[in-house]
Amino acid sequence: MKTAIIYKSKSGSTKQYSQWLHESVINSDLFDMNDFPKSSIDQYCTFIIGSYEICGEVPAFDFITSVWDIVKDKKIYIFRVGLIPEDSKYSQDTFNKLPEEIRSKVKFIKLPGQINNPFNKIGFKIFAK
Repeated sequence: MKTAIIYKSKSGSTKQYSQWLHESVINSDLFDMNDFPKSSIDQYCTFIIGSYEICGEVPAFDFITSVWDIVKDKKIYIFRVGLIPEDSKYSQDTFNKLPEEIRSKVKFIKLPGQINNPFNKIGFKIFAK
């Protein structure tokens, strides 16, 4: 039984979590969400789908919604990565955007993300002058 680990990363945290999962899960394949061939869904019995959560945007939610009719009878785990705690109202509101049918059948977890410091790229140069 194969597992597909599918991720969408913005700052690198989700990709790192996905790579760690891939190293730990026997018989798994790792895909960037943009590169996952939806025609291969039948090859997998388990899906682990991860993405960032920024301003209510969770690409994993969009992905699972788009393939739900095909995967609804499979094992599905979704993790989202972000800075807002899972028990906050904002995170709960985002979570509730998913249809109840999906929320009731899928296991979810929220993992901590990282802060991208804009001063690393341009800010320090500006302030150093």
